[in-house]
Amino acid sequence: MNERDQEDEALIAVDSLRIVKILNQDGSHYGWAFECPGCDRNHHVTTGWTFNGDEVRPTFSPSVLVQGVEDITDDEADRILAGEQIPPRPYVCHSFVADGRIQYLGDCTHAMAGTTVDLPAVDVRRSTQATETVPNNRQ
Repeated sequence: MNERDQEDEALIAVDSLRIVKILNQDGSHYGWAFECPGCDRNHHVTTGWTFNGDEVRPTFSPSVLVQGVEDITDDEADRILAGEQIPPRPYVCHSFVADGRIQYLGDCTHAMAGTTVDLPAVDVRRSTQATETVPNNRQ
């Protein structure tokens, strides 16, 4: 197998992954990251979650709860700079990740609340972006 074939084979393998393992700076295992189509963000869970070991059809337990505030728009930034007060818009993404699918719960503030979709393949270029996962008290 030539070098180009090896690179293609590696890309195919990465394309099937639904999660990426995250390491601490010392090389120890921190957790896993996955892409959330509901938020268009990466989320992560730590080694405190139960994981079935399958990187293509992962299951994590308990549920994943992500809370934060929506990013401001360019228009809102201009209005803030002009002295207007813009109240923050909270967002919630609450889901179960099971058998390679994301089941969005009804308390999600995005348009995918109440739906279930396949986990997308991981975009390795995005896997290093910051995430905002908040433990959900093991619900």
